Amino acid sequence: MAESPEPLNPQDKMSAELAFNRSIDVHYGVAEEVAPDEAVVPYNLACYWSLAGKKDQALTYLSRAIAMDPEFRERIHEEPDFDPIRSDPEFRALTEIIV
Repeated sequence: MAESPEPLNPQDKMSAELAFNRSIDVHYGVAEEVAPDEAVVPYNLACYWSLAGKKDQALTYLSRAIAMDPEFRERIHEEPDFDPIRSDPEFRALTEIIV
C-alpha cells in the first residue's frame, strides 16, 4: 500500500495555490483568445473561482458570461459550482431572473 504524502507546510501550500491559479488564468486566457464570443469560457471560469472561494473573480466572470449570453442566467440556479457563493447578496442580485 502506498504511503500518504506529508501535508504541505503553509508556505508550500500557498505557493502551490498561486501556481495553480496562474495556470488557470493562462489556460482560460488562451481559451478567450481562441473563442472570444463563447460565453461558456467566462462561465466555466466563474465556476472555478466560485469553487476556489474567490467570490469577486467568480462574479466578474459570471457577469461577463451573462452579458454575452443571457440564457446562462437560467443555468446558474442548478449549477452546484456556485453553492459556495449562492447566498451572497451580489450573487443573488446578478443571477435574479427578471420576468
